Amino acid sequence: MKKIIVFDGPSACGKTTLLERVYSEMNKKGVKVDYITERNQIRNLIDKLQMKDDIISSELPPVTESLFWTMSQSYKIETELPEKQGDIVLVDRYIYTPITYQYLVLKEQGATLDQVSDYISKPFGIPFPTPDLSLILIAPLDTLKKRFKEREKREMNPNEIKMTEQALEIYKKLGERFENYHLLDSDRPIDEVYMEAEQIIKNKGIL
Repeated sequence: MKKIIVFDGPSACGKTTLLERVYSEMNKKGVKVDYITERNQIRNLIDKLQMKDDIISSELPPVTESLFWTMSQSYKIETELPEKQGDIVLVDRYIYTPITYQYLVLKEQGATLDQVSDYISKPFGIPFPTPDLSLILIAPLDTLKKRFKEREKREMNPNEIKMTEQALEIYKKLGERFENYHLLDSDRPIDEVYMEAEQIIKNKGIL
């Protein structure tokens, strides 16, 4: 049975950098490993609906937007995951970010974090697989803003700053709701982050 390791966290947290490092190191060790990128057909469609200069908000109503994000995760599970041949599959972005940011929008409609977590992790009551390990990368807001500017070639706008600050607290709370969930401080050199991640992976018996 495939082992699933998820990499998640707010924008500019370094999740893809860590995933690529883990993938490279596992390959060197002869591990049969594959990966699923953050992008797919549904995710690309969401991008077309994003507001100008705001990677968090879209032009869609909140419930409709949440449905799109759930569709993107469903596509990963139903279409992409079965196609992967590795004994270990690394997943770039999973349910935790949609839960986090959609809750921050839907709470204004009266939704609770538990309700949004159940809705996105169990659409139609059908649960998505529980990863063997979820590595959630977080860093201080100032660090995320700096990395964001380097990557996007612009400053975070006020809405992105506000949502990211709130999201950091939600990512921490989700550890109380999901199994195999580990927070990693990514405000360090990648070598240090990787070494901690590698130890967690070994402790979980995945390698």
